[in-house]
Amino acid sequence: MRWYYYLVLGLSGFLLALVVAQFQSVPGYMDADYYFAGGVRLAEGHGFSEMVLWNFLDDPVSLPHASHAYWMPLASILAALGMVLTRTISLPAARLGFFLIAAFIPPMTALLSYTMTKRRDLAFTAGFLAVFSGYYVPYFSTTDTFGIYMVFGALFFLLIGLGIVHEDFKQRYLIAMGLGAIAGLAHLTRADGALWLVMALLSVYLLPRSTNKQRVVSMGVVILAYFLVMAPWISRNISEFGTPLAPGGNRTLWITNYDQTFSYPASKLTLQAWLDSGWSSILKIRVEALKWNLQTTWAVQGAIFLLPFILIGAWIYRRDLRIQIGMIAWLLTFMAMTIVFPFAGSRGGFLHSGAALQPLWWALAPAGIDRLVKWVAEKRGWRTDEALKVFLVGLIGISFMMSGMIFYKRVYSRPGWGYESARYLRVESLLERSNASADDVVIVGNPPGYFNVSNRPAIAIPNESLDTVLDLAKRFNAHYLILEKDGVPLPLKDVYDNPTSFSSIQYLGEIDGTKIFAIP
Repeated sequence: MRWYYYLVLGLSGFLLALVVAQFQSVPGYMDADYYFAGGVRLAEGHGFSEMVLWNFLDDPVSLPHASHAYWMPLASILAALGMVLTRTISLPAARLGFFLIAAFIPPMTALLSYTMTKRRDLAFTAGFLAVFSGYYVPYFSTTDTFGIYMVFGALFFLLIGLGIVHEDFKQRYLIAMGLGAIAGLAHLTRADGALWLVMALLSVYLLPRSTNKQRVVSMGVVILAYFLVMAPWISRNISEFGTPLAPGGNRTLWITNYDQTFSYPASKLTLQAWLDSGWSSILKIRVEALKWNLQTTWAVQGAIFLLPFILIGAWIYRRDLRIQIGMIAWLLTFMAMTIVFPFAGSRGGFLHSGAALQPLWWALAPAGIDRLVKWVAEKRGWRTDEALKVFLVGLIGISFMMSGMIFYKRVYSRPGWGYESARYLRVESLLERSNASADDVVIVGNPPGYFNVSNRPAIAIPNESLDTVLDLAKRFNAHYLILEKDGVPLPLKDVYDNPTSFSSIQYLGEIDGTKIFAIP
């Protein structure tokens, strides 16, 4: 496929992300808020530190606190690079790298399709499926990991393709090095990126026409490259936390409901407490996660109408090592996000971690529809070439319409992309009128979101009683409690419903269903 096809796809991905960004004045939700806030701290020279706490899983004791104790740092690093290069601390500057990422995804998807099918029409269609990416459209233009993970996923499968066609051992060792480095970068992007180290080892082991010596050496090269990429971050974690990996996520193994993610202190989250919840509850939670993750598979990864064609394409190329590795990676991710981390998985974890495989699914869908059209054409007497053109154009058209509807619903329609941040600005104005000092900490539902609009230190509302909240406030010098109508923890519901009934806090007022309290 000629270079200008890839250029068209790259420009299309870039321009669409740029257009969507015009309707996104803020990162938009907690994940993106956190990565942006981390990027701001890096760009301002504060290193990997933060003035927010969105959970208490690593037993924090004060602010500022070591950052990225739960989420990984690469998205924040990318955001910081944009701000450092432009010498501007702003969201548009932070998004520059993410726009470039959005530009790379469609041509890389098309290249992956072309290496499998050797068909320009199918590859070009796959590229446009990545441009009009359905559910992902609003997220390529904000500071999140979706696009980064897709680029690494596409690179991973392209490298496996090179390994299949190149039998020279020196080239295969370079490919092994690349796979190990991508696994390390994927892990720096998301904690579940560690899975890609396993996939890289399995890939070099299964490469056809390899000797046992080549397999062993290649696996060693993968591990070496992975640790070379991860070494600085491992060193930082050992220095900050005393462990190679940040400790924030370990305790989520033992939560029995999602709200326990915000337990304080987090030391109450133990294996014994998990077992005490009862096996019927443990099983029910995982069945519920199974339902949500299957829905994500169908509605997001398969875009509803693409899923049958993806499955047909996977069957056609079932002997291709890339498809085999992709299906194993999907299955392991699905199991991890359903059985091991059911709450994180069903509330966005599977959506995020599955993004690495999305270029592969887009590459397979046109191949699936090609096979289906040929089969129907034989039965109905259609002109195959003309019918295929109609169906491929229709595939792109449906993707375009779905992307437009998702953009309208998620970004443009009321209450709009930045409604939470706009409300936080009004809350901050009330605090300023109440003579709050600049270093007074607030306790709020989305701490990084509040910090981004106010530059005020913020910590999460614990899923605990008012007495525990007051103890937390004392530890972190928090003077204000902000309870939002759609996010009140159950132990604090009475405080929200009867705001003037508690002598230990002072009710300051309400803004759009958000109630603000001063803590003496």
